[in-house]
Amino acid sequence: MRTLPALLFPLYLLFITILPFPASGPPGSAVIVSHEMGHGSGVHIGRGIILTAAHVIPDGQSVIVTDDKGRDYPADILHIDREHDVAALRIVGVLRSSPLSCRTPLVGEFVSTTGNPGPLKFVTLWGRVSGDVRALSSIQEVIVTDMTTIPGMSGGGLLDQYGRVVGTVSAVMVQPMFGTPLAIGYAVPSSTICALLKTVIHADTSAL
Repeated sequence: MRTLPALLFPLYLLFITILPFPASGPPGSAVIVSHEMGHGSGVHIGRGIILTAAHVIPDGQSVIVTDDKGRDYPADILHIDREHDVAALRIVGVLRSSPLSCRTPLVGEFVSTTGNPGPLKFVTLWGRVSGDVRALSSIQEVIVTDMTTIPGMSGGGLLDQYGRVVGTVSAVMVQPMFGTPLAIGYAVPSSTICALLKTVIHADTSAL
């Protein structure tokens, strides 16, 4: 077994004491959002409400939500805002949830997301918030992260280190010539999500 010299122990202990733990959410709140044309990701915030990205939900398609136990739930569409790339679904079922925190995460903050990239299911990635709120093409408000974001992860919850939802995954930067995803992702902040949901869900979003 590899050991550390005695003189390095104070520095080692200082490092592990100061370094924040990576963000992590409770297992079971992440879901697959699927339809006939493909799938994306989502997160259960309680009371059967699933947050996802609007572009994950095509017009005129039936939507199924699948949890990490493989159970399927037909979903009703509560709200879609394509300008902000936010959608809310409702299911009837018992799932674990991650609470919605109506705030914009700070630059440098640890975050994570659990999603369904390509053929992989329920993969968790970690990173940090890298840029403040800005407009991105047709999406009104996004923050920038340094997490590699892959198609299929759209709509997944962006969680802070306490397991609270502070955004939803929306888009990824690609190389213009090759279309290769880069380690830059975009997410809609929960401050925006809460402002939108308050007009369509007949409950105080601070209780979510």
